[in-house]
Amino acid sequence: MKKFGSVLITLVSLVVFAASIFFILRQDDVIDWWLLREYEPPAEIAMLAENTTMTELGERYFFVYQPTLLDRDTFRQSCTVAEKSIVLGCYVSRQGIYIYDVSDEQLSGIREVTAAHEMLHVAYERLSASERERIDELNLAVYDQLDDERIRRTIQAYRDRDPKIVANELHSILPTEVRNLDNPELEEYYAQYFEDRLAVVSFSEQYASVFIEARERVEQLDGQLKQQRSEIELLQSTLDSQAASLEAERSRLNQLFEAEDFAAYNAGVDSFNANVQSYNQAINRLQLLITEYNALVNERNAAVVSYESLTTSIDTRPPAAIDPLN
Repeated sequence: MKKFGSVLITLVSLVVFAASIFFILRQDDVIDWWLLREYEPPAEIAMLAENTTMTELGERYFFVYQPTLLDRDTFRQSCTVAEKSIVLGCYVSRQGIYIYDVSDEQLSGIREVTAAHEMLHVAYERLSASERERIDELNLAVYDQLDDERIRRTIQAYRDRDPKIVANELHSILPTEVRNLDNPELEEYYAQYFEDRLAVVSFSEQYASVFIEARERVEQLDGQLKQQRSEIELLQSTLDSQAASLEAERSRLNQLFEAEDFAAYNAGVDSFNANVQSYNQAINRLQLLITEYNALVNERNAAVVSYESLTTSIDTRPPAAIDPLN
């Protein structure tokens, strides 16, 4: 009986030891299971995962910290990093995923891209050191060949803030915003998290195009205004010269009339009147150009307001502080 008890204790010890080893090796998986055992994602969160075609692993990394959509004020309280730049989401390590609930319908898809981006931060945190090093090298190779100035500016901003976070950000930005990674090994890696990575990229392109078109419209109107302003200034300069010539001719004709040199006076009247008529027509043309220019200014200002409205709709930064008077 004592022998049986000793064997039982040994077996229990082995089971406990094996369970401990399993927990150490699969600690994240066990914790994820525990955190998710009774979690039911809200419909809007589940839709974000579905729309971005997250795999089972992607959904686990997304759901495990119970992501939430937040209004601007609440979002500012939850995501306090990088306040000098516009932030649409953040992953607070081992705590939560927070997504700014952008309401502008023109920017449909921006929440999906943010959700995918933040999920990938969780994934990056879970990588082993060797796997992280491998993926970092692959992503850096893609970035070095990238000619997308918007993304390069974004990465440079991260590098200026903290060079150590660049690799993590590339891990989230490249798969969600670059259509062609041109690397089968990298595509295979990201396929762990998305059934169709390009669905996420399409969302990114969709809302990015709204900003691009709005900005290009302002630039186009600025170009038209510059051209019209040059035309107005040239015509105004010509009219100033004509006005001076007409005044000089008027003075000459008046002198002829006062000198009773009516033959010479009459010979110059018709030409003078024709020039006056031409001048007045040019004045009308100038007035029309000025009217068109002012209308174009209004259109340009409205385009700027529209563009700034788009920017404001995603700007989560707190208002700038105002220094008190001395």
